[in-house]
Amino acid sequence: MVQFNALSYVWGSPEKTASMVCNGLNVAITQNLHDALTVIRTYDFGTDFLWVDQVCINQSDEQEKAVQVQHMLMFYERAMNTVAWLGD
Repeated sequence: MVQFNALSYVWGSPEKTASMVCNGLNVAITQNLHDALTVIRTYDFGTDFLWVDQVCINQSDEQEKAVQVQHMLMFYERAMNTVAWLGD
């Protein structure tokens, strides 16, 4: 099984005003997620993989979201660590 960490955070404003590169693709994200990633990337949590709902779940596909949201507890339970970000 692939080891990963999970990020639990407050979305903040739903407007996607920031971006990140994920697997070579430019992905629009909220500013609060950008802030969280900027801070936590400086820590070593033992794996390079990070599960983030806003990126790992297709937010524009309501059917996928409905299914994946039901699995979120499993992702947090199976993560090596869960990082909580409440904002600045």
